[in-house]
Amino acid sequence: MRFVTWNVQWFDRLFDPQGQLLADEGRGGREGVTRREQAEGIAVVLQALDADAVLVIEAPDARRMVNGVPALGHFAGLAGLRARSVLMGFPSFSGQEIALLFDPARLEARHDPQTGEPPRFDGVFRVDLDGNGRADPVRWAKPPLEAEIRTDTGRRLRLIGVHAKSKVSGKPRSREQEIRVAIANRRKQLAQCLWLRARIDRHLAAGESLIVMGDFNDGQGWTNTRRCSAAPGWRS
Repeated sequence: MRFVTWNVQWFDRLFDPQGQLLADEGRGGREGVTRREQAEGIAVVLQALDADAVLVIEAPDARRMVNGVPALGHFAGLAGLRARSVLMGFPSFSGQEIALLFDPARLEARHDPQTGEPPRFDGVFRVDLDGNGRADPVRWAKPPLEAEIRTDTGRRLRLIGVHAKSKVSGKPRSREQEIRVAIANRRKQLAQCLWLRARIDRHLAAGESLIVMGDFNDGQGWTNTRRCSAAPGWRS
């Protein structure tokens, strides 16, 4: 059984608000690439992968008035993919959704967010980010997708799809501001990954099969911000 993950940049630019594919000569998200060329390229890759499940990072998002579930289902049908059913979890607070395409003949999947400790990924996690002895509230801009999966052989497993970022957004006004924001973002990403690690440990302690997949982005020039006392979040 094959599970893959792909950050499909600018995927949402290929759909209208009704989720219909815009495979035309209009400009896609990439310079010098039409929407038709971009759509065809994505389809070729997914056809070659022929995966039972594809975790799509930067899936079409509601902030751009695109419902990712029908949009991705429509795309999968046009591309002739086995993985044509679509599962999404909590909506992103900053655009760019996390979605799972899966083959309904091989898998059943449902959104199954976990509660208790640590809290649900659409909630708040508290941890001391800067060593001042006070717990700071941490939230996910893109809450991880938690899914319960059952295979056609009856095996059950857990999947957590993640898009963690510590990049500096926008254009800083100065080098000092860039460093300050990079440090804050690094600490936030580390806290998010500690939150994720706590969830992972809980599943493993329960003896559950677990797949964690997705995209862990580190910020620009992180080697210059080590004084923030925060290693890359993925190391947790």
